[in-house]
Amino acid sequence: MNIVRLASMDQDGHSVGNYVSPYALLMVLLLLFPAVWLMGAISAALAVRIDFVSNLIICLLLFILGLVAQYFVTVYMGSGILASFLSVIVPNWQYFWLADALANGVTVPVSYVILSLLYSLFYTAIWFIWALFFFQDAELARDSR
Repeated sequence: MNIVRLASMDQDGHSVGNYVSPYALLMVLLLLFPAVWLMGAISAALAVRIDFVSNLIICLLLFILGLVAQYFVTVYMGSGILASFLSVIVPNWQYFWLADALANGVTVPVSYVILSLLYSLFYTAIWFIWALFFFQDAELARDSR
């Protein structure tokens, strides 16, 4: 807690602005873990069928698409069944990245963290089901001769 306070003081020890409370920082950092778990589930599901480089590229594209999908769907498609379907297909990574809220001094409520955790668990379960589907007929020992 003192490190955060010291970072917002000048040389004389006077406060130069608002500092981030440890509680707000903890809530924002807690939201990064479900995002990592979700990306790990996606990567594990894809790793059954594709090689490392392809997996990395697909995960990177899903990450970038998930960062901008909500904006482009609402701007170019408005609200409708197709827009709702497209916004549900790709995980929205903006739910987990709250650096803007932290910079603006907004305290993230615990209920938001819990709902984001449930959102992540939902998508993780879907990707684990896909992983089981992919793994079902995968040949583990291709040629053991």
